[in-house]
Amino acid sequence: MLAFQKWYYVFVALLNLVIIYLVNRFYLNSYRFFPFRIKSDEAGITCENFFLSKKILRIEFADIDGISGGMFSGWNTRPVYIHDSKQNISIGFFAQGEFKELLKVILKNINEELYTELLSKMKQMSALK
Repeated sequence: MLAFQKWYYVFVALLNLVIIYLVNRFYLNSYRFFPFRIKSDEAGITCENFFLSKKILRIEFADIDGISGGMFSGWNTRPVYIHDSKQNISIGFFAQGEFKELLKVILKNINEELYTELLSKMKQMSALK
């Protein structure tokens, strides 16, 4: 009861809550895009166990129209984002665990036009260094 003797402490508590929300907003938004489990087969990838969600997303390799971030943007430690044009969704994954195998399967199965675009972008970045 001692803490609630002055009514204006409510404003200080609200200010603290706003600051905590603003600081954590980036992390909460980024966790929406990162599944904790990704399974791959010959037709696509299945993403599940998103943060505080039980949603399961299925992305077909033919529907992938963009891959960005990570090594495709020149930063190996940043996450890679895959965009599905049919469902208009994006997922991301970090360079951890079996990242190279997953990326190899994705690059092997995407359409040739996107693959050549990514390859030329990588060549341009390596020429700049």
